[in-house]
Amino acid sequence: MLRYTASLCASVSKSIRVRLLSASFAFFICVFAGLNVRAQTTEFTYQGSLRNGGVAATGNYDFEFLLFDAVMGPNQIGSTLTISGVTVTNGVFSVKLDFGANFPGSIRFLEIHVRPQMGGAFTPLTPRQAVTSAPYSVKSLSADNAATSTTATNATQLGGVAANQYV
Repeated sequence: MLRYTASLCASVSKSIRVRLLSASFAFFICVFAGLNVRAQTTEFTYQGSLRNGGVAATGNYDFEFLLFDAVMGPNQIGSTLTISGVTVTNGVFSVKLDFGANFPGSIRFLEIHVRPQMGGAFTPLTPRQAVTSAPYSVKSLSADNAATSTTATNATQLGGVAANQYV
């Protein structure tokens, strides 16, 4: 009778350990599956310099950011981003901007309007600033097509070499 009880306890103990291990594994799978893993977004940081009457500005300012396809002209791309209460210290400010998927590889220009926080009309800053790429730029939305392509859409632009031969 004692042997039966000991083996039953060992069996129950092993069963509980297996269930506990399974429950722990399931818990971790649920936790990690629930994490929101994100790819790189279209948001980028813009750092600028602001002077007022030739002197480095300090204080809180409201900004408008507009994206254009030319240094001059009326062709705005996307919507205007308004960011209020930006702290400017010794003329330096930094903001995060997200114009969405409006960077297909064509040149873009940033037009900036500014005013003291809650103070009247915006003043446009000129000229528009060219948005240039950085070493870790936003991946083109069509890059996946190029990565899996074996020939270029226009092979003459690649000297007749297959697209998959380029790094």
